[in-house]
Amino acid sequence: VWKHDAARIMAVCDLDERRAQEAKTLVNSYYAKKTGKPYDGVRVYDDYREVLLNKDIDAVIISTPDHWHAPIAVAAVEAGKDVYMQKPASLTISEGRAMADAVKRTGRILQ
Repeated sequence: VWKHDAARIMAVCDLDERRAQEAKTLVNSYYAKKTGKPYDGVRVYDDYREVLLNKDIDAVIISTPDHWHAPIAVAAVEAGKDVYMQKPASLTISEGRAMADAVKRTGRILQ
């Protein structure tokens, strides 16, 4: 994602504070190297629901344990975010149906 100038990573979210800080450092370092200037534009969250409340965030990438993919995806599209997520998208048919229904209802993009 960060290779595309049309996108900018502005937040990372992880329950593990160490992993969240490592992700922040990784992203900030990438943008600093890319621009040749110091960069500290990444905000750290420990609750995905707070990320979804941020009106400046247009889309989210979901990379969580498998059982969290569908619930977060539904919450994200309902919050007006587009979603890119890793496989499996869902663990059950009902989770998949809930995601498809939420995408249809909201008009958001889920890939």
